[in-house]
Amino acid sequence: MLSIAVLLGACQPDDRAASIESSDIEKSICSRFAPLSAVPPRSSVLDQRILDGIADLLEIDLAIAKQAGDDDLAARIEGLIDASRKGPANEVGVSVYLKEDISEDEVERISALIEDATGVFSIEYVTSSEAYEEYKGIYEDQPEFFEDVAEDSIPASLRFEVDDLDETMESLESQLVRNRNVDDIRHGAGLERLAPVLTREMERCLVGLFD
Repeated sequence: MLSIAVLLGACQPDDRAASIESSDIEKSICSRFAPLSAVPPRSSVLDQRILDGIADLLEIDLAIAKQAGDDDLAARIEGLIDASRKGPANEVGVSVYLKEDISEDEVERISALIEDATGVFSIEYVTSSEAYEEYKGIYEDQPEFFEDVAEDSIPASLRFEVDDLDETMESLESQLVRNRNVDDIRHGAGLERLAPVLTREMERCLVGLFD
């Protein structure tokens, strides 16, 4: 469990804001997302209080950006604040990745198996090409992340939502893992459920663009 204490200790904006470089504000933005690096990669729950704390700190960056006269940066921060306040979806997402040579009939059989499980809804089949386009969309402003990725390298999948991960997946997952056409099963991590704008911002910071 993350401690909300890691989100505290930020300085309030003052008269020095006008002299602060935009790059300094960028670094500050990255520091706001540091607590998310401690979230377990397969965690299905991301406490909204953590995101609200990040939004509170981003409000400070927003005030400084406005005082510094950087309207573009201020607009971007406003988008981050809005996405943080909305948080991840309440439901838990599950992705069942399929083998490359799976037939349409087998996709339908696996889909029917999932649909029959209690507490499953919003099931969707995503082809390999659709997943690739989705991946490109997430990193549209950072083409270096996908320019060397083959279009068929991202597997097709069946995605769905569940009301209760433990209750639904206890029996369903045991059936799916025995299917030779299922490559992997991933429970929708809290970080993966965030709005793309937050995901992109975290990736920007991760690669050290503002070091």
